[in-house]
Amino acid sequence: MDFSESSQIVTLLADGCGLVSLIAKGIRKIPKKTSSPLMAPLDVLTTGQVVFIPARQPGQLGVLTAWDVTDHRPNLRRNYQKILISQVLAEVTMATGPSDDAAGDVLRQLDRTISDLTAHESLRPFVAYLKYAAAAAGYAPDLTCCTRCKAPLHSNAGMMHSTVGLFCDDCCGSDVAIRVERRILVALDRLPSPCDLPDPKLQPPSDPAALVQAAHLLFIHLRAVLEDRLRLVEPFLHLFEPVVSANRPARNTAYQEVTLP
Repeated sequence: MDFSESSQIVTLLADGCGLVSLIAKGIRKIPKKTSSPLMAPLDVLTTGQVVFIPARQPGQLGVLTAWDVTDHRPNLRRNYQKILISQVLAEVTMATGPSDDAAGDVLRQLDRTISDLTAHESLRPFVAYLKYAAAAAGYAPDLTCCTRCKAPLHSNAGMMHSTVGLFCDDCCGSDVAIRVERRILVALDRLPSPCDLPDPKLQPPSDPAALVQAAHLLFIHLRAVLEDRLRLVEPFLHLFEPVVSANRPARNTAYQEVTLP
């Protein structure tokens, strides 16, 4: 984020430090030919090694003194769809605010997710990370029981705007944001974290529409918990709405069991 004519504020997910907000002084004025330790590009989704001076007091900014890029992800940046998906991941990570102790594992899971998304087309790693991030922050949704009556979800379930949890048909109010088939709930409940997924080349084919619906479910849940701090949800859903529409079955169609992992 631009701070002045010459400086930027950057938020990093650092192993052992969690989310760290730093000021990169003069980063926008560094010439092309320079020996500055900040000569590498500061960009969203870039991975690297960092040296910084911590903030003296809570709420203040630290100072970024050196930044060495190890992966600028050039292949990712050639695909608008994958850039947007990865930016959603970054936004979710920022909003859930991983603790210092959990930052290392979150960074590992995020790095694996972005790498898999860069190399392959399936949204399975993306959905796996959304579920993982919610659980790591203590916001994991109950995918098996109704939030209100606690009865097992034996049929389709619904989610309501600004309300945390899944509801059975009997408890679902009129303000229904999304209805999700039980097959998707079962598959999502079984979905492991990104690092526990097998190599994408060895994974079974995925159901794109089911994955988008699973992502939508997790978005609504996280938005309710995080007080609507996710701004990229609409662009994501708009991007994938043709996938859902193309795969929306006619009425009275018998569904087959779907496997996200």
